Amino acid sequence: MRVSFLAAVLLAACGEDLGPRVPAAIVVTPSSPRVVPADTLRLTATVVDAAGEPIVGHTVTFRSSDETVLTVDDAGLLTSVGPTGAARITAASGDITAEVEAAVALPPSSVVVSPRSVTLNPVEQTSLAVTVTDANAQLVPGAPFTFESSDPTVVRVEPSQFLPDYIDVIAVGVGAATVTVTSGGLSTDVPVTVKRIPFHALVMPTSLVLSPGGAQQATAALIDRAGAEMDLGEPFTWSSSNEAVITVSQSGMVTSVGPEGSAIITATVDTFTARLGVFVGTPPAGEKLAKVELDPAVGAAVTPDGRYFVSTDGNFVGGQLPAFAFSFQTPTGQAGNEVVVNPAGTRAYVIGTHPGVIVVDLATHTVVDSIPVHMGGDFNGSLSGALSEDGSILTVGTRLGFEVIDVATKASLGGAAVGPVVKVTHHPTRPLLYASGRAGVLELDDRSGAIIRRFSAPDVEGHVVSPDGARVYAVTFSNGGVRVWNLETGTPEPTRSDIRGTDVAISPDGRFLYSILGAFDVENTLTILDAASGAVLREVVLGGLARRVVVAPDGTAIITNETQEGGVPGWVDFVR
Repeated sequence: MRVSFLAAVLLAACGEDLGPRVPAAIVVTPSSPRVVPADTLRLTATVVDAAGEPIVGHTVTFRSSDETVLTVDDAGLLTSVGPTGAARITAASGDITAEVEAAVALPPSSVVVSPRSVTLNPVEQTSLAVTVTDANAQLVPGAPFTFESSDPTVVRVEPSQFLPDYIDVIAVGVGAATVTVTSGGLSTDVPVTVKRIPFHALVMPTSLVLSPGGAQQATAALIDRAGAEMDLGEPFTWSSSNEAVITVSQSGMVTSVGPEGSAIITATVDTFTARLGVFVGTPPAGEKLAKVELDPAVGAAVTPDGRYFVSTDGNFVGGQLPAFAFSFQTPTGQAGNEVVVNPAGTRAYVIGTHPGVIVVDLATHTVVDSIPVHMGGDFNGSLSGALSEDGSILTVGTRLGFEVIDVATKASLGGAAVGPVVKVTHHPTRPLLYASGRAGVLELDDRSGAIIRRFSAPDVEGHVVSPDGARVYAVTFSNGGVRVWNLETGTPEPTRSDIRGTDVAISPDGRFLYSILGAFDVENTLTILDAASGAVLREVVLGGLARRVVVAPDGTAIITNETQEGGVPGWVDFVR
């Protein structure tokens, strides 16, 4: 038995002998050597095979590319002999070599942490950037550092998951703590305060509709950055913008005291303000009068005599209120994004893809001309447009900006590349245009296209000018609220409501705004608001992909709905 066991061991040993291993590489450590001036550092070089396993018995030699900065002996001892600088160290064994970049640098002198102090709301987190520098304030690359919190029940610290020289600081409790960052014998303290931080004020309800003489309680709250209600220890102060119509007590009781009208109720605490739009009277019914199928319904226009026109993918149709039916259909040969009617009501300009603008005679309902649009090219197409006061100049909004065109000669008179211009409208009494898009709302000369003023707001989808020309209202999809600017002073007014929108129109008397929200993956709606206060009066579910809204002289809102995903046909809604 003993002989058999020894034989087995010998056989196994013979079976594992694969013969001499072949050197494949040299591994030098440290891989980024750094030497303080007039100091030394030992390098280690190991010959390894293809599997990364060390092979003993192989001699390694070293050489430096710049011996005025660093020398190296055959044992791998680096010596700093000159000023700060760098040299390439080569390790060789037979035909195999490896290189490392060695540096002579000043030692770390300080640990810089940014920001120097932090204030967080509970459950919030932030990051600290850590930089180790030398006496010349130069970065010490690869310098290791450690960190700790003086009170992990208030602040927890951990390495950043994405950035190697950052620390994540997480607030877990209310109080104060210190985060200490250490590198070698150097350290820096960062004070961290965790407390409830006010973010904004909120009033509930967000809108009020009262009957004459009616009253309703409103409440206000201060919200912290985590979305939780908090108390500053002082009460809100309440005020009304129109006390002849609506009053508010210091407890938030809103009361109608005068005739029909509206007001903005303001609740203020410290530096935080919230607003509530209040309307007194009878709002529009928001009743769907008719739904007429038209696939896809996109651009829309209405004239002072109640004629309405809609553009589709290849056709132009129209009708006459109070009828809810199309009395004619004119093939245009292009997808129409917008309809513009001249001041005389005799011609319509269907703005869309190639060639850009199709001209339709409204007496014969026939295509009589076309006007090319050059800005943006055929693929991008044109999105919107408006005519000058006399109808001789057409300004077309495209995906790249706007182009000004002489209608009679079809000549391009210029324009500006300001990004997508999704809607262009004319001032009701002055020779001005308003163009909205990514740049906000631009005020233009209606003949030259010269930019007169800019009303800044991100990604405006639609806008409308009040019938008296005093204000411009704008809606956005990404940033809630109806933005308002006073056109006499050029200054912004308080944002009306917090709704999102993709287009907006206004009633002929200027009292009501009609804002549509048209997008995939959201419920498409028509929201009717009081223009003065922003109070939401009605919400009407549309169901389609809403594209444009216009309001007729009798107060009928006409909304186009484009084909939805899944092949649902488009249509036109008539709402009053």
